[in-house]
Amino acid sequence: MNTYGKRPRQYAAEIIALPTLEQRRKALALVPCDWRDWVKEYVVDYFGKQHFLTRYQQTRRTR
Repeated sequence: MNTYGKRPRQYAAEIIALPTLEQRRKALALVPCDWRDWVKEYVVDYFGKQHFLTRYQQTRRTR
């Protein structure tokens, strides 16, 4: 049973929406410790995919 009220993906979505890295780090520190690694994985994965997508789009424009 979920005693925290939110699921890890909900925490991750809120963290991803924050504008600065410092704000995201502070928000991640507030995530329950049981789920912190899980949420961090979602956030890091999201930004990794965004970086890849941006690079891919830039290379397609130059062709």
